[in-house]
Amino acid sequence: MGLPSLPPPSCLPLPNLPIVYLSRGRGYVWDADIVLILRTRYHILGALIGTLPRLPLQNTFFSLPLQLLDEELTLLLQRELISVVDSPNAHRKPNEEELADFAKIRASAADAYEEARRRTVAENQAEKRNMMTAGNKAAQGVMGAKAEPAGLDNFCDNALQNDNDGGGAVKGERKGESGTEELTKHEQQSLRPPPSAPVSIPASSRGFAWFDNGPQLQYQQAIDAGIWHPPATEIEILRYRVFCALWEKGYFIGPGSKFGGDFVLYPGDMLRYHSQFVVSVVPVDKMYSPLDAVMFGRLGTAVKKSHAMCSWDNEKDEMLCYCIQWTSWN
Repeated sequence: MGLPSLPPPSCLPLPNLPIVYLSRGRGYVWDADIVLILRTRYHILGALIGTLPRLPLQNTFFSLPLQLLDEELTLLLQRELISVVDSPNAHRKPNEEELADFAKIRASAADAYEEARRRTVAENQAEKRNMMTAGNKAAQGVMGAKAEPAGLDNFCDNALQNDNDGGGAVKGERKGESGTEELTKHEQQSLRPPPSAPVSIPASSRGFAWFDNGPQLQYQQAIDAGIWHPPATEIEILRYRVFCALWEKGYFIGPGSKFGGDFVLYPGDMLRYHSQFVVSVVPVDKMYSPLDAVMFGRLGTAVKKSHAMCSWDNEKDEMLCYCIQWTSWN
């Protein structure tokens, strides 16, 4: 059984090529917009390897940069879909004036946050006072009694006193003839939450004065500059040919080391679909025993996928692919 084909990705370059930054031969994407372009237009997934600023002590969710597989980087360069920049040479040591300007920008961002926090607290206090007043008037109408205006104002002032710091949860009470009554859940949800703390860690360096994009290189230029090298060994060339053939079939391709293979294939974006195939890239002349077929079949079944063994026929210049699935027959 072979692999079915899906709608292929676009092979047309954009007018402004997305920029990938090279460091020690690896490709990194620091711009979220470029990550989106690569994912939706070119079916390139990569792997996020950065730490979330507010959740540093976990390894479930990651942030920028996006690291590209070697095969992904080669494919994008060879088809002229991206340009690359030598990242180490694009950064220089900032001078004191540039550092001072950067500190001013950070300070102004903190001041803007503090002003927004104070404004939100004031608006919440006014809204909460109105809710308390309306609730007490409704309770008094039902009870047929009149509330003392001065007593109501004193109560509202005391209830709002606890929210002056703006850091706690949005809570409140109202008091009528029947005693103390908490604000309803709907009323609490209608209050504005305080703005998020200004934890801002710039991912892209484009806004820094000490960063220069430098020359944006294409495939041959990157090779001549010595900052990147195409696949050279037999296994690297084989993996790249198989990767390109799978990519042209329309699959989203991710690393397969967690599932016992070289790649995993998704029929669509991995955020919407489960992977269907685990791919092992093998030489075309490698001999396999029936035990190997059983091993691959059971390995794929253990992770609820089919196991695809892929190679390359040099004479026909096409990919060879066989899918194995364990059926649990006796």
